[in-house]
Order: sequence, then C-alpha cells, then structure tokens
Amino acid sequence: MAPPDQAPPRRAPLWKKLVLVVGSLAIALLLAEGGTRALLAFRGKAFDAEATRLDVLNTISTLNDNVPRWNAPREETNDPKQAEVLHPYFGIDAAGYIEDMANVVTYFQSEAATRNYDIAILGGSVAAIFAAEGAETLIEELRKDPRFAKSIVRYWSLGRGAYKQPQQTIVLHTMLSLGIEFDAVLLLDGFNEVAITRQNATMGEFPLYPTATKWLARASNPAADRELLDGMMTLRARQLGVTRQAQRILDLGIWRSALASTFALKSLTRARSDAMAHFQRVSDRLAKGTVSPTAAGPRFDPDLAAVMRSSVTAWVMGSRSIAALCREHGITFLHVLQPTLHDAGSKPLTPQEIEKGASIPAWEEGARLGYPELRAASAQLLERGISFYDASRVFADVEETLYYDSCHFNALGNQMLGRALGKPFLDAVTANPHPRSDR
Repeated sequence: MAPPDQAPPRRAPLWKKLVLVVGSLAIALLLAEGGTRALLAFRGKAFDAEATRLDVLNTISTLNDNVPRWNAPREETNDPKQAEVLHPYFGIDAAGYIEDMANVVTYFQSEAATRNYDIAILGGSVAAIFAAEGAETLIEELRKDPRFAKSIVRYWSLGRGAYKQPQQTIVLHTMLSLGIEFDAVLLLDGFNEVAITRQNATMGEFPLYPTATKWLARASNPAADRELLDGMMTLRARQLGVTRQAQRILDLGIWRSALASTFALKSLTRARSDAMAHFQRVSDRLAKGTVSPTAAGPRFDPDLAAVMRSSVTAWVMGSRSIAALCREHGITFLHVLQPTLHDAGSKPLTPQEIEKGASIPAWEEGARLGYPELRAASAQLLERGISFYDASRVFADVEETLYYDSCHFNALGNQMLGRALGKPFLDAVTANPHPRSDR
C-alpha cells in the first residue's frame, strides 16, 4: 500500500490502450502481408490478386460441372441459362443454348453473316472456356495474316461441359440442319473422350452415351433410390457450402491480400476436395441404384482395353465425320487434341496443380492410358488429309501454374493455346480448296 503522502501512479485511459493494441495489430498485419508478398516474390511466384480472384471463380465453375441433378428447377442455379435439361439429340444441354438458338439462326440469315468470318468452337468445357479466354488471342494471330487483316472475325462457343464424341458431331450436324453454316470449325477435344468413357464404364453405362453422372441422373429414376437421394442432397449441400465460402472471399475482398488469401484458398481447396469426394460417392451409388437397362444403354465389354479402343474409335470417327460435313459445306476444319494434366509429360506440375489436380480415379486413369492412344490414332486423321494439330504438349516447358483442376487451365493457359493455334489454323484455311467465300 502506497504511503499516504505519495500519489498513486497514473494509469493510461482505456481508449489509449485500445488504440495501442489496434495499432500494433494493424502494423503486425501489414508486416505479415509485406513479408508474405516478399517471400512469394523470392520464390519466383509474385502475388497476383487478379489471378487469385479468378482462382476462386474457377473453383465455383468446376463444381457446376459436377452437379448430378435431375430436372433441376432453374431457381437452383445462379444463372438460369446454366440449368441443364434433357435434349432430344445431344442427351443433355444447357437451357441457355436452347433459348439462344433462335437468335443464332437469325444472325446466320442476315447480311452480316455473309460479310463476317464466323468460327465455331466445338468440344467440352475446355473448349467452352477456351472460347471465353483464348479465342481473342487466336483471332489476334489470324489478323497478322493479310487474309484476315481487315476481316470481322467472330467466334461461336459450342462447347458444353462433359460433351464428347459423338456429341460434337451431332451438335454441328444439328446446326447445319438449321441452316447455320460457319466459315470454320475448331474442334478442341480429347480428355472427355478417354476420361468420361472410362467413368461411364465403371458406372455400368455404355461408354459412348452422355456422361453418366448427368444422363443417368435424369434419364433413369434416381428419386426412387432413397440412399441415392440422400447422397445427392448431401452433395448439393457441400457444393453450396463451397460456393458460399468462395463468395465470401470475393465479397470481402480477401483475394486482394496475399496473407489472407493464402489461408482462405487452402480452406476452400479442402472444402472442394470434400465435395468431390461426395461426388464420387454419389456416382458410385448412382451406378448401383435404380437404373433402367434402357437408360444405361446396350451391353458392352467392360474390359479397360476395350473401353479405351471404343473411345479412341469414336474420337477418330467423329473427326472424320465433322471433316466430311465441313468439306461438303466449304467450311475450314481444324481438329486439335487438347492438353491435359494427367497425360504424363504434358507439363512440369507445380505444387498447386498437384494439389488441385486430384480427380476421380476413372478420369485420371482414362487420361493416363488414353492419351498415348489418341496421339497414335491421330496418324489416321493426317493420312486422310484432315487438318489436325497435336496440342497435348503445348505446355511441356511451362513452369507457371496453369491448371486449376484435373483438366481445365486458366486464362494464361488459354492465351498460350490461342497463340499456338494461329499457324495450324491458317494452314487449315490454306488447305481448304473451296471455302464458303468462293461459293
């Protein structure tokens, strides 16, 4: 106890202490943020906020490709045009493609279509994303050639998630049946042909049928299987949880911080992996559930080698069929074998690509075993005079992170591919003896 003649020590007001604590915390966070950025730069991977934002968006998009729902009402999706429904020719199609078809037909009946140079980009989701992120780079390459220097070049994205042959051929044939004639067709495919056919076979569905996780979930009767129904509801809850988590990262601006986004993306990756594990469990149950023989397709040899042969044959025959359609209509055709992550030697993988590239076993096995067969079979296309470009090694010397899941690559990867396709596309134009402009 202080002596009576000595005043007690003065204590700082509480607000000053709070200011000191908050200020110290802010300085510590700034130092941590700066240190994180410096460390990343030292490792040769300088922080890129925009790339981080796109990484979050890509996480959401990969979930949308893997939602086995049946006749899902449109209000279940953020974008009504993404809702998928049964299609009489294609198996499954997005509502937006169906709704927009009338506008596409109207354009190709106009004078503008006769003046412009219209390129159709066919394939699966990789082709669709390439159209959005790499087509403009391809067009820039074309403009370097005098034939395109003053042309108005347009591209039309015909890629659909999980599409594979013979769906691409049927899509083009349907377009031609409606009077839609493009000046050129770029077919970018390969992964779905060997990965999804393998997955279909493991689920007891005919390999060349539309992807089982979408087709069986709509064309059979999964609602009668209580265990499957419960699994699908759990899966959807997991996917919506990942979507909400990603949306918080975007809304709160966490993607702008090197420190905060590092932890947020790790958590998001774990949540996505959990959702993908549930997707695999639902797929396994879907294969064992209430599936009619009609929905599953005809009997087939489930042997892995036989499944790979059927997928490669469909890929070759699809290319030949599209080449024949294009030749008859004076359309330039270029077939491109897309690069993919699990094709050994296709790219030096970064830790991020290894972490995010983990996929369902059937996809990885299909890509690993099927791609060498696709490359070997491409000789048949070249022998027939079909313009073909093997882009499976276009990333072979690229050290940067390009893949954000097992098969899709980011904007940088799509731009690299667009530049690589410039010369093969121009060569295909030169090889076309009767282009539509001459007709």
